[in-house]
Amino acid sequence: MNFAPPTIDWAALTPVLIVLGAGLLGVLVAAFVPRPARRGAQVVLTALALAGALVAVVWRWTVVSVNGPAEIVGGSLIEDGPALLAQGIIALVALVGLLVIADRSECHPAGQPGRGRGAARRPQPDRGLPVRPVLRRRHAPLPRRR
Repeated sequence: MNFAPPTIDWAALTPVLIVLGAGLLGVLVAAFVPRPARRGAQVVLTALALAGALVAVVWRWTVVSVNGPAEIVGGSLIEDGPALLAQGIIALVALVGLLVIADRSECHPAGQPGRGRGAARRPQPDRGLPVRPVLRRRHAPLPRRR
């Protein structure tokens, strides 16, 4: 029984390897960077990785448009236009999602400060809303046997 190792085109796996490497670096950043600087370092690392993955997808798109579709890992993966389009869309949506999640600006609807956050807070008397005490019961009363 002879085992023939598959040929791996590492250049074709570049977008995936960039994101996986950034995930590994993100774990190391979470472990070793001090807490005050951790959030900024994670956001920058993730943004750079996703931008790098987008650049790698564009680069691979030019290669595929010239050479045509190719088998990557011994025929288990195919690199073609739809696969690269899917990778690009995923990386772009992840980058936009990162920018939305990383945004720390205050958003107050209708120009009323303080009402944008904490929608589940109890009403305060200074806002003119009635405050009712919360009745706390452990359980509903059990029916009595006859």
